[in-house]
Amino acid sequence: MRKVQNTRMRFRRPADFSITKHLSESLGVFSTNGRFKVRIAFDDFAARLVGERNWHPSQKIKQLPGGTIELRLELGSLEEIERWILSWGAHARVLEPAELKRRIRRSAEAILAAT
Repeated sequence: MRKVQNTRMRFRRPADFSITKHLSESLGVFSTNGRFKVRIAFDDFAARLVGERNWHPSQKIKQLPGGTIELRLELGSLEEIERWILSWGAHARVLEPAELKRRIRRSAEAILAAT
């Protein structure tokens, strides 16, 4: 931050505001900008790691043959899940939504172009 100034203005939080409710559909701190049903398949390497943690209240995990899993989430935005999926590299494959598939593909292509 540059040239910060004290304006002496005070912020008043609305009485009915709940940070828990506001971020309830978030994977972290991004607020809701839609409604997305997310499905991600994880290979046997990642399945154990993903399956042993509760990532979001909406999550459902389906065991698949060969030790793989499918993770289902209902989220309010795709920003954080996109970065999280990219962190798993080739161990994760987006099944839906199509918009998330496109975003992951664009990110992967940009990574390849930068190398």
